[in-house]
Amino acid sequence: MVKLRKAPVYVLILALLLTGCAPKSKPIVEESPSAAVTLRCVTELDGLPCEDFEFTEREAVEAFEQAIANAQQEPGNMNYSAEYEMQWSKDRETKSYHLSLGAKRDMQGLLVKLPDTLTGYSISVEDSNKLRDILRK
Repeated sequence: MVKLRKAPVYVLILALLLTGCAPKSKPIVEESPSAAVTLRCVTELDGLPCEDFEFTEREAVEAFEQAIANAQQEPGNMNYSAEYEMQWSKDRETKSYHLSLGAKRDMQGLLVKLPDTLTGYSISVEDSNKLRDILRK
């Protein structure tokens, strides 16, 4: 039987063991080592500077993944100007797209999966604005 005087010592030891075994805190910006989005600027649109980007941060990659998943196929053949050549890669899979966002926050974006440049997909205004915000950080 444990004496009452030793109980606080056992509680303290147990607390130290539990906190020592707790998972490490996550970094503020969590990177996704197996996922990346790379943008290579092709055409300057709306007078914005033309820049290349590479994203491995989980939040940014997930925003691009959400935009791809939510994009709606547009009818007819596409006649468009690509703003970026985009490569999305995760694990051992890579997909290539043309991406056009422009600067106007009330406009949808356009996604065209390569190599089929005749079929386009509209990106909602909400998803487009998330991507614009990531690019303007």
